[in-house]
Amino acid sequence: MMTCAYHPGQPSSSHCQICERLLCRACDHRIRGLPYCQDCIVEGVALLQKLRITIPSDTTKGDGFAEGRRQVPALALLFSLFPGLGAVYNGQNVKALLIFSLIAGLEAIANQLTGSLESLFTISGVAIYLYSLLDAFQSAKRGRRGVNLQREDDEVRNLLRSRTHLVGLVLILAGSLVTLETLWPDFVGRFWPALLIVAGTIDLLRRRFEARPG
Repeated sequence: MMTCAYHPGQPSSSHCQICERLLCRACDHRIRGLPYCQDCIVEGVALLQKLRITIPSDTTKGDGFAEGRRQVPALALLFSLFPGLGAVYNGQNVKALLIFSLIAGLEAIANQLTGSLESLFTISGVAIYLYSLLDAFQSAKRGRRGVNLQREDDEVRNLLRSRTHLVGLVLILAGSLVTLETLWPDFVGRFWPALLIVAGTIDLLRRRFEARPG
C-alpha cells in the first residue's frame, strides 16, 4: 500500500502536481482542483517574492510612501492564477494569506460535504478566486499610480482584528456543518439554511446585548 510522504501511517490518495510526493487526504491541498503539498506551496510563495520586478526610484509620494518599484498589472493577474500570489506580488501579504486561506478552506470543506452544501462552498470558493484575480490586477494599477498598497494591507489587517468574533463564528459554523453532515447527512441536506439563520440570529442578538449600556 502506498503511504503519505508526510504521514507514513496513512494511505495516499493523490500526489503533488509539482514534486509528485504521495499525499493523504489531510496533506492534499487543492488549488483549482489540483493537489499540492505544503512544501511546494511555501516554495512557490518564496520564489514569487524573489521574482518581484523592481524599478529603482528616488521619488517619494506626499503621503510618505517611497516608490521603490512599479507593479505590472498583467503580471499581478498572471501570478494570481495561484490563489494569493497576486497579492504577494503586490506586497500585500496579509491579503494574500486571507485569500489563500479562504479558497483552500472552502475547497477543503466542500470536499467533505455533498449535495447543495457542497455546491454552496464550491461556488463561494470560485467567487473568491475570481475576485482575487480582479483585485490583484486593480491593486497593481493603483500601485503604478503611486497608491500605498502596504497601507491598504494594513487596513485589511486591522479589519480582521476588529472582526475576530466574526471569524470565530464562521469557523464554528463551518465545522458544525461538516460534523452534522457526517453524522446526519439527510437532516443537514434539508435544513442547513435554517442552521445559518439560527447562527446569524444568535450573533445579532449577542452584539445587540453587548451594545446595551451597563
